[in-house]
Amino acid sequence: MKHDQFTLPFLDTTIVTEGFGLYGGFPTAKSSANAQIDVEPEEAELPDSPIPAKPSLPAQDYRLAGERCLAEGWKARAEDNLAAIRLTAAIEAEGRHARPDEQERLAKFTAFGAVDLADKLFRRAGEGFASAWEDLVVELDALVSRDDLANLKRATQYAHYTPEFMIRAIWRTLRRMGFDGGRVLEPGCGTGLFFALAPEQLNGKLALTGVEMDPTTARIAKLLYPNARIRHEDFTKARLPVRLREDYSAKELRTLARRSKDANQSRRLLSLAAVRDGMDRGSAAKIGGMDRQTLRDWVHRFNASGPEGLVDNWTQGPKPRLSEEQLAQLAQIVEAGRDREKDGVVRWRRLDLKRVIAARFGVDFHPRYVGKLLKKLGFSHISARPRHPAQDERIVETFKKTSRAR
Repeated sequence: MKHDQFTLPFLDTTIVTEGFGLYGGFPTAKSSANAQIDVEPEEAELPDSPIPAKPSLPAQDYRLAGERCLAEGWKARAEDNLAAIRLTAAIEAEGRHARPDEQERLAKFTAFGAVDLADKLFRRAGEGFASAWEDLVVELDALVSRDDLANLKRATQYAHYTPEFMIRAIWRTLRRMGFDGGRVLEPGCGTGLFFALAPEQLNGKLALTGVEMDPTTARIAKLLYPNARIRHEDFTKARLPVRLREDYSAKELRTLARRSKDANQSRRLLSLAAVRDGMDRGSAAKIGGMDRQTLRDWVHRFNASGPEGLVDNWTQGPKPRLSEEQLAQLAQIVEAGRDREKDGVVRWRRLDLKRVIAARFGVDFHPRYVGKLLKKLGFSHISARPRHPAQDERIVETFKKTSRAR
């Protein structure tokens, strides 16, 4: 089974979203920024910006083999949280990756979503310090900026991480469903427990992306998973890039567009060629006469199936409820006409044919669809002049006016 079969988004509420698409494919080592769409332009680096020193430690993602061994009491957990924030600041100041033993300490960060932590560490207006928690409150105020402190307080309403046993159960289920690698997206990733508990069989087969709104938590997640893409932003407003497969150059895409006999496929190929050249998504979408989201959808199709995936795939629709043989029998019934004694009607109506179809073929159609069915069979609707079955032709002739027309 191919490693790029699925694209799996994980929620920290243990729910797997509907992005269970089959257009997967994770970026290769030679992927370039020009091959991405839907990315906000980055600010140009100032000339006098310092060049960070190259980290001497290798970038190694954290793995949780057993349990995190969290502290028993809430105050002890608060101390572990502050220790993780303090360690994060020290590692960032040194410009290096975290060591495995440091990652173990960082992984004990649980944020402050628990009621005991939120109520005692974040003071409300007019309230004093909680008893025996004064030193922790003062230290937290000193460790983070005013904005980061406000974000930590705001995050208490949703900072409730999925328990490890649930995450392991989700991974086992995905493995049984056939997931064998690909791109994994975790919105609201926290410290990335889903990444830490990924099965060992998937090592080297996953392209991990995590989105976390709280800046402090996102910084810790980046140190825990330096090889993953951790984005600090609101997932509801995130614009995640889509990598274009690397086996077609812009020139090759334009050549295919020129040779294609399908106009829609040619337009889409030209848009993708513009993306390959580094054009922004909006301008590239206009080349193909589409909007940016539609271009993103076609990129997924192209990544999965190549140029053939850019051809319109019109479905045949649902299977007909009446077979060809049954339709031929229905045509014979209509052509033979009604039998007043047997059918109980003077002329065929859609409602009458609806009953005949239900009785003979066991299919219940709406009378309106019966009319469409008759038109498909080549019949047209003609209303004849009504005639009473007991009508006497001699009386009719006698009753007719015999005077000459003027």
